[in-house]
Parts: sequence; C-alpha cells; structure tokens
Amino acid sequence: MADADTRTETTLAAPPDLDEDAILSGLVELSMAMARAFQAEALAALQAGDLDRA
Repeated sequence: MADADTRTETTLAAPPDLDEDAILSGLVELSMAMARAFQAEALAALQAGDLDRA
C-alpha cells in the first residue's frame, strides 16, 4: 500500500449557463412573492380574528 498513487485528478466543471441563472433567479423572485402574499393573507386573517384562516 505504500506505493499507492495518492494524486487525484480534478475535472473542471462547465461554466454556468446564463439562461439557467436567469430561470433560477426568476424562480427565487416568484417564490418570494408567493411567500409575501401567503404571509399577508395570514396576517389579515389574524387581525380579523379568523383563526381558522390564519
């Protein structure tokens, strides 16, 4: 085992696709907008005293 080669080869990854970055960015923005809307509905229900909807 003392003669085993311990070197590892590193393969380079392809650069990120700009279209993919734009799609992912759009999905993040969409999810944040959906989260804000969900929270706003829950807060409105809570303030109205409707605990079933909150």
